[in-house]
Amino acid sequence: MKKPFFSLLALVMFSFSGRADTVSYENVVSPTNIDFNATLGITQFDPSMGTLNSVQLSFYGAFGMTITATNTGTPPISTLNPAGIVLQMWMGNSSAVDMAINPNSRLVREEADLPAIAPGDWLTTTLSGTGDGTFVSFTDSSVLGYFEGTGVTPLDFYSTHEAINYYGTSFDYSFSDPNAAIAVVSTYDFTPTSVPEPSVAAVGALGIGIFHLLRRCKNKLLNKYSLGGV
Repeated sequence: MKKPFFSLLALVMFSFSGRADTVSYENVVSPTNIDFNATLGITQFDPSMGTLNSVQLSFYGAFGMTITATNTGTPPISTLNPAGIVLQMWMGNSSAVDMAINPNSRLVREEADLPAIAPGDWLTTTLSGTGDGTFVSFTDSSVLGYFEGTGVTPLDFYSTHEAINYYGTSFDYSFSDPNAAIAVVSTYDFTPTSVPEPSVAAVGALGIGIFHLLRRCKNKLLNKYSLGGV
């Protein structure tokens, strides 16, 4: 009698284990200037939750600034388009995690051309860039280990702006009103530890207990009437 009961119990408990699951975290950093070199801490996967199978990192970035260009030259420079401005955001490569993702990966690149400016005159313009949804995924165990723990995994980011001056020192540039923000969503795919959820386990155990109780009662009744009929 006991073997079928415990076999059924083992089957139910096994059905609660081995399922895949995911958990996601979002971490954000907002540098206070355009030329930044910032480290963003990514919330790690707690190994007590189960076995980590894969990691996906999705990057979201935005930054911008106001550019002032002054023409310090003389004609004919004023009759031509003087310069362009490039604004870029990069992921660094100072750690093993960065190297595994993609060294010197550019997340944002925006370029603006400036119109012709008369000698002695200046103009202001704004330039902004966004990067949304760029992602990387990996399953290599040597990389997954960097994301396991109860703390954070550091990822490095930096930006550059470049004034493309076609005419030497004939134009001066200044930059103001900087703003920047970086967000990284880390999604962990894992197999939970083989422990059923309390509510599910309780319902399963209760059902098996009732089934076993009814079967015992049935057997007692059968034995009683069987003996009475002899």
